[in-house]
Amino acid sequence: MRFELTQQPSGLEKQTGHNLPDLERHLGLLPYAGQFQLWMFKADGESACLLCNEARAWLSIIPKAGEDLLSLDSRFVGAKTKVESIFLENGQLDEMPRQHCISRAEGIRAAIYYFREGVRAPFISWFPERAEQT
Repeated sequence: MRFELTQQPSGLEKQTGHNLPDLERHLGLLPYAGQFQLWMFKADGESACLLCNEARAWLSIIPKAGEDLLSLDSRFVGAKTKVESIFLENGQLDEMPRQHCISRAEGIRAAIYYFREGVRAPFISWFPERAEQT
């Protein structure tokens, strides 16, 4: 598996690598609460994307075939229209549905799990829930 990590809003330098120690080192070098985008690519064509702002993370697993999986904050109580603003690697400030944004720490932990194990993290909720384990 390989990764590409871009810090935001600068986004000028992309960190890349192929192993877990490199990923953990680059994540550890990010400034506290710095916004970033992390892409992870499996050899079979599946990919995952983690977008983080100061407090929240949006995690998506994009299978080679089938439905995308999105992180789901099962404890969120609020309007379905509530959003979190997160920078994309191109500098665009995007709005993600708040119900799909988990805590930053949970998102990073789930992304590291995905990179290490090659499957979605079992300790967070996913949408759609009925999706097969990838």
